[in-house]
Amino acid sequence: MKHTTISKQLIISSLIISVLFTAVIFYIINDSKHRQLNSIINDQVFYMQNNIDKALLGLYKLEAFIIGAKGKDVNLEIIGKYLIDPKYTFIRNILIAPGGVASQVYPFKGSEAVIGLDLLSNTNKTNKEARYALENNKTFVFTGPYELVEGGMAISVRTQVGFKENGTEKNWGLISITFNFPEVMHNAFIDILQKNGYAYKISKLDPQTKKYVAVILSNWENEHVDEPVDFSVNGMDFRIEAHPIGGWHNYFYIIATAFGLFFSIVFLSEITKYLTNIRKEASIDSLTGATNRVHGEKLIKQIIKNKSYKNYAFILLDIDHFKNVNDTLGHKLGDEVLKISANIYKSIFSKNSVVYRLGGDEFVIFLLDKEDIQNLNLKLSNLLDSMRRSIINKDQKVAISCSIGVAFCPDDASSFEELYERADKALYESKSKGRDRFTYYKDIN
Repeated sequence: MKHTTISKQLIISSLIISVLFTAVIFYIINDSKHRQLNSIINDQVFYMQNNIDKALLGLYKLEAFIIGAKGKDVNLEIIGKYLIDPKYTFIRNILIAPGGVASQVYPFKGSEAVIGLDLLSNTNKTNKEARYALENNKTFVFTGPYELVEGGMAISVRTQVGFKENGTEKNWGLISITFNFPEVMHNAFIDILQKNGYAYKISKLDPQTKKYVAVILSNWENEHVDEPVDFSVNGMDFRIEAHPIGGWHNYFYIIATAFGLFFSIVFLSEITKYLTNIRKEASIDSLTGATNRVHGEKLIKQIIKNKSYKNYAFILLDIDHFKNVNDTLGHKLGDEVLKISANIYKSIFSKNSVVYRLGGDEFVIFLLDKEDIQNLNLKLSNLLDSMRRSIINKDQKVAISCSIGVAFCPDDASSFEELYERADKALYESKSKGRDRFTYYKDIN
């Protein structure tokens, strides 16, 4: 019952540990993925910021040119190639809008549709961010990502241009530089997300509604993400949400559960081995390998109580003059004699028997079926023959043998205590008659 209680406690403990282990694995994997995503996004923010800064250089040059020319004789077709570095392929166009109306754009091809567009018109929904920012006196206004009239998603940077003319401050109009939103983002960013199996959503914060509006979606399944990553580029607030395609649970939980189950199996296996060893150690005499006294007596009492067999033989054995072995040859050789004796007892009575060490040099052999008396006599004689030997250590020699007392159940006694008492009397009889012999209790006069 005690072992059963321990087993249940260990199994419950193992399951708790397995659950905790699974949770830890999930946390580690989840944290690793989140760190990886943060690292990717940090690289992306740097790349976007760098690209936008490069684009702003063209805007600064155009502003300086317009102010220097007082807004006259500005020809983008001529100066445009000096404003935009050809290697910055993410820049879509640069335009001027005197009075807020687009009049020139470079390059013209592919951007024809913007000519005549009123960038501050209330009917132009794509310019609400620009109007909002300009009304709040922001020098540079970042708008988008939005869909251009000529097609495609873009971000625009606009600024008012003004200068003094005849001592009066004049608001000349707007200039704008536009770049393709997907291209201003590092292509490697998209590649890494896709390569790692992420579905992702990129949203931009609407400064008026204070809500994030999705601008790029890739395999997005409306999956809930506990920790979206927010970042800001030149005053534009973005949010990136990503999850492995198929959902977090299909990715992390499967791995975490697999680790948890594996750990549970290993842990339970080790517990089983541990319990087996404990039970074995609890029932075995550590020196001789025979059953120990506590377990042996408990087992015999249970057998007698259950009446599993009809006839039993209780055999009590004692090594003759064992004290001389220890005193003459030492305890180390004495231990070897005990081991040899136990092996002899177990080999001769190998079936239907319980062999246990009572203590010191005394052993008990409990036969579950005493068989016929002639066969028992033969086995006991063989045992005595096997025990007769000389132990030599250097120039010292000690002869050993054993004495045996036997009582039968139910003929001589019906309880463990009575069997032991009668077998002990028979053993004493063997010793009193010269040792190295066996005696049955029933033969004592």
